[in-house]
Amino acid sequence: MPGEKITPWLRVSSFLGKGPRYLSAYAGWRARRALRALGGAAGWPRAEELRGALPPGDRFSGDLAPSLIRAGHASRRSPAPLCDWSQRERIARLVPEAARSRTVARADAAASRRFRYRGLEVQFNGKVDWARRPGGNLDWTWDLNRHGFFVALGRAYWYTGDERYARAFADLLLDWMAANPPGVRSPAWRSVFEAGARVASWCWAHALFLNAPSLTDAEHLEVLRGILGLGRFLHANIERHAWNNHLLLEAKALAMAGLLYPELPGARDWARDGIRLLERELERQVLLDGVHSERSSLYHAIIASELLEHLVVLRLAGHTERDPHYCTALVKLVGMAMFQGAITRADGTLPLLGDASRGDEQLRFDAPLGARVLLDAPGVPARPRADEDLIWLLAAVGKEQGLEDGAAGEGTAGKPERPRPSRAFRAGGYFVLESRLGEEPLHLVFDCGPFGDPVVPGHGHADALSVDLAVGRSHLLVDPGMYSAHLGERWRNYFRGTAAHNTVLVDGLDQSILSGLRRVYRPAHARLTDWASCDAFDLAAGAHLGYARCEGRVVHQREILFWKPRWWLVLDRLEGRGSHRYDLLWHFHPRSEVVLDPATLAATARTPGGCGLALVPIDPRGLEAERIVGAGEGAAEGEPDEPVQGWTAFESGAKEPSPVVRYRREGASSAAFATLLVPLVPGARGAPRVERVEAARAGRPAEDAVAGVLRFPDGAAEAFVASPVRAVRGAAERRASLAAGDLETDALVACAGTGPGGRIASGLVYRGWELRWRGEPVARFEADPVPGHFAFRLEGGLLEVSSPAGSLVEGLPIRFSGEAARASRVLWNGAEPAARREGDSLLVAWQGPARKEGPARREGPARKEGPR
Repeated sequence: MPGEKITPWLRVSSFLGKGPRYLSAYAGWRARRALRALGGAAGWPRAEELRGALPPGDRFSGDLAPSLIRAGHASRRSPAPLCDWSQRERIARLVPEAARSRTVARADAAASRRFRYRGLEVQFNGKVDWARRPGGNLDWTWDLNRHGFFVALGRAYWYTGDERYARAFADLLLDWMAANPPGVRSPAWRSVFEAGARVASWCWAHALFLNAPSLTDAEHLEVLRGILGLGRFLHANIERHAWNNHLLLEAKALAMAGLLYPELPGARDWARDGIRLLERELERQVLLDGVHSERSSLYHAIIASELLEHLVVLRLAGHTERDPHYCTALVKLVGMAMFQGAITRADGTLPLLGDASRGDEQLRFDAPLGARVLLDAPGVPARPRADEDLIWLLAAVGKEQGLEDGAAGEGTAGKPERPRPSRAFRAGGYFVLESRLGEEPLHLVFDCGPFGDPVVPGHGHADALSVDLAVGRSHLLVDPGMYSAHLGERWRNYFRGTAAHNTVLVDGLDQSILSGLRRVYRPAHARLTDWASCDAFDLAAGAHLGYARCEGRVVHQREILFWKPRWWLVLDRLEGRGSHRYDLLWHFHPRSEVVLDPATLAATARTPGGCGLALVPIDPRGLEAERIVGAGEGAAEGEPDEPVQGWTAFESGAKEPSPVVRYRREGASSAAFATLLVPLVPGARGAPRVERVEAARAGRPAEDAVAGVLRFPDGAAEAFVASPVRAVRGAAERRASLAAGDLETDALVACAGTGPGGRIASGLVYRGWELRWRGEPVARFEADPVPGHFAFRLEGGLLEVSSPAGSLVEGLPIRFSGEAARASRVLWNGAEPAARREGDSLLVAWQGPARKEGPARREGPARKEGPR
């Protein structure tokens, strides 16, 4: 951002801070790379090196003709082939007709030298210009040279039996090999990562065309020469210093080539070194909760996809669960699939966390569903869908039947029968708050963790404490995506900057110092300060010190209360010294219709799918509000007077104007924003009316507390009051009375809901003991001095109590009074607790997890002690 000076010492200290091990790996790799560059192009391996390259144990030996080499590969069983020609018709039947048609269309385009990537289509006449960079987007060039169209041609051949696809494959392959001999100075080989990305395409294409009559034996030999050249180059140049997805995926590609082609010269070394490196990087990069260390949803999905393929290749090569490396890869895949499944929305898309886009040439397999079927892991959350890539992959090991059987088990149209539980991924720093309003899933992802990978943070974004929110199949609040690292520094740093995310911007500065296309200095690290979750509510709180580097040392704290399934309350508190400009930003999906009410400053967003979101500031006093769409596009690169704002990039290199609502407070040393996010679903009677309420503590205004009432069209109402979660200091402060309208509590956060008739229907106590309504007791936790977290809902004669795991002391009861005390039945976290009457009150005691064991437990003494 303008005004941030990056000194030479800051650059040097940041680089040295990566540690001696990294510096040694980096220097060694650079030195070896320079020596190889002096040697010129290595060229493709000689055909003579492949003579006799038959599967181990074959009866042939010595120098053989290409026809015998090809026959050996067609008949080998160890390692097993990626695809078996005898299963051609069955696999084709499993793939939906629409998917087959898309693949054939893509193959037809490739055969006519027409390629489309990143929203740009190019038609080549005659030979392909493999270095073409349309619109200056290098990502387009990389996608072309990853050769995914080889696989499309091969599948089209299997679907149709048309030999012209085999001829097109051979022509394109030979053209590329002639134009791009291996060498570190060759444009197509300058990026080692891209060389590794080609390996899978070549291996699959070889298997798909192995039995094609129109592919000559000599051309088959060229395919093997190409795979040998790829393996040798990768083995010699693998980026041992790139401790991110590059090294991990290059190691996987090297292992794949070595495992599938053990007869090639040097292949056993490829397999050994690739597996060793891959296992090391899995342990370092995949965190204990399954989140990849770069905190990019795209790279996470790519790595999980490649790891799924790696497990299939290991099985084809004879590895089993008795192999320690297989077990390591299996455990890591399950963890990654759990996280990916948790952040996947109802429409099957992922939030664009960090450097991410909706699709990528290397993102091939649906890892959550693949892991569920391949590993027989029903606990992995996955949304079933017809996936051509996954059918082909699982068919390699005979597991494709699992897709036919509906192994994902989530019901029709991908809708689970009940809301999925909210999830905390503490190591990765992501918290998923979920519920269901009627038939519509609600899904919010809270980013409260580090800035990317601590050693290689280039794919991270300055997005501390940001959120991404979806209602039903409609994406409402969005992360912006990455756009491109090759289309100018100004755009690159907007999309990875704080101004592009749903968080608070201070004085127009990024939370972290961004420089160039990938560098970051003094990255902001968000830390979790509180987390609790149960069926009735979630509470997540965090803070970051990214602005502590600035004058005034501003600290940003954010707390999110999700009162399921009605609303989220987002509290932002900023504390510092001096005068500042605070901008609270909410970025909506480009296809949202957003209306800003000038009187209340509330914003309402609706999507074509009918779902929407009401965004309501609790206290609009002194607040400026503005709606911005697609600003700054016409400004020249680097012009500070035209700030970019209001853009989303779902695909690399393609940006769309999107509405942003900006709330601004200026002047004060400290500031606060309190915002209600209310989901709107089809058929609802309308959004609630929100009223601000003054909060008081011990008869004096409680300036640190926020309170309000939501009044719904059906006559129901819900009141809330919240003081800072960080304010917990001791028993005396926790017990201070906090009153807001009809609600009174000693808790830090409390809610009370009434039905259309005005009677209490629900309540929440968070870090406290008591809830009172209109001066009368409603619920009290009978423990001293330990506060509790609990919530309840009353419907008919059923009182349902919920509490987060470990938040209450076993055996200590909650005393309910008034309407709740007259309940005829009580459930606590889905099981029947101990309960007894005492006069006009009802005591309900938490008995711990044992009460959930099953029906037999419910018939014991605890059942007899219930309300009579």
